[in-house]
This record gives sequence, structure tokens and C-alpha cells, in this order.
Amino acid sequence: MGLYIIVGGGDSETELAKLLLGEGHDVVVIEKEKEIAEKLAGKIECLVINGDAANLETLKDAKIERADGIAILTNDDSNNLMITQFAKKLNVKTIVVRVNDAAKKDFFNPFGLTAVISPTSVIAKTVRNSLVEGSEKTLMIFGNGKVELMEVSLPDGMAGKKVLDLGMPEDTRVACIYRKGDIVIAHGNTVLEKGDVLVIVAKVKVVKELLGKFVL
Repeated sequence: MGLYIIVGGGDSETELAKLLLGEGHDVVVIEKEKEIAEKLAGKIECLVINGDAANLETLKDAKIERADGIAILTNDDSNNLMITQFAKKLNVKTIVVRVNDAAKKDFFNPFGLTAVISPTSVIAKTVRNSLVEGSEKTLMIFGNGKVELMEVSLPDGMAGKKVLDLGMPEDTRVACIYRKGDIVIAHGNTVLEKGDVLVIVAKVKVVKELLGKFVL
């Protein structure tokens, strides 16, 4: 299992820490505000450091040199950028950064990060796609808002078809299928069944065309 550092002590960061701990990973959380850090330490069973992650010594206290990944999730984009620079210089393999002001995402792009997440943009685009395109459930938008991961319920009339016979547009893939409480990894020859829910990855520009294939 790996060592992961989380910068920030809000609700999302707490849930992320719990998920990672539940999978058996080692987790270190860095929180600048003393009161928040103390409350967090009482909620989760991992090392919580009360300190400024924009200070290299604080990152070293968190053992960043051997960390497998870092999630930089504070509300301060300037701090997040500085911490990102430290993480890159220290060769952290996986770096995920929150950008609160979507207009500042371009400042982070040159670093070649694992993911740059703008919550405001993700929520807006998710709602827009569900509202305008009618996708049943958007799971995630990534790739700077250009790629969407979604769930689409299979119409009964398509049961019995193979995935390769769906006639889906280019730049789309069926990643897997939820079927009767189980997950089926999809291949071209996978035969679809009544009640299947398809998990599809697609470029946003073809979502409308894609969903049109599932209207019977």
C-alpha cells in the first residue's frame, strides 16, 4: 500500500482520507488552521499535521520524499500552486490539485499533473450536460472539461445486441457494465442484457450524438 498526503482539512478531504485509510493506505493530512486540525485528528486515525504545506519543512515532516501521491485541495490557489511546485521538484509520482478559480487552471497545466480539478467548472458542466443532453447520470468530467464519464441505462429494445453493434460514435467507449449487482468489463463481443447500465467514457462534443443512440 502507498503513502498519500492530503493538504486541507475540510469535509471532502476528510472523506478522501477515510477512503484511503479504508483501503489500507498510509495517510498524512496537513491543515493550516489549528482548530480544524485538532477536530480532524479526533475524526480519523492518521497523522494530522497542523502546518502550512507551502512551507517545505512541513512537507518534509509529512514524509513527502517517499509519498506515492499528494492531493492539494485548499481554497487558496496561490498556495496550491506553490505546493505543486514543491511536489514536482520532489518527484511525487501522483499530484492532484484543486483550482478554485477556473480562470487559473492554465497556470497549472505546464506541470503535467495527474489531475487539475476545478469544482465550480465540474459542477457547472455536469449540470449542463444532464440538463441539455439528458444524460442519466454524469459520474465525472475530466481532461479539462473535454471528457465525460457517464452511466446510461440500456433500453430494453437493445438487449441481445453486442457492444460492437451499438453504432456508437467515435471518441466513445463502453468501459464496463453494471449487471445485477455485478460489474462486467465490456468488450466488443459482450452481449447486452435487459437491465444493464453502461458506464461510458466519451468526449463531451459527441455526448448528444451518443445519447441519441439510446433513445428508442
